[in-house]
Amino acid sequence: IYEESFGNKIKKLFSDDIWSKSKIGFDKSRLNELLNNCSKIRNDFLHYRDSNVDLSTLLPLILR
Repeated sequence: IYEESFGNKIKKLFSDDIWSKSKIGFDKSRLNELLNNCSKIRNDFLHYRDSNVDLSTLLPLILR
């Protein structure tokens, strides 16, 4: 799993097989939404980063 992309890790976590075995005490749909938002922001930042990015704007995007 270490070689998997973050997006693939999210997909695997929420697969019926893995999720049913997990003991995660958090709403599945909300956690899925949060992790997908993190993945999008991560990809936008790492792959399309402008050297003048204001890092203080990233946290509110994650927490929406």
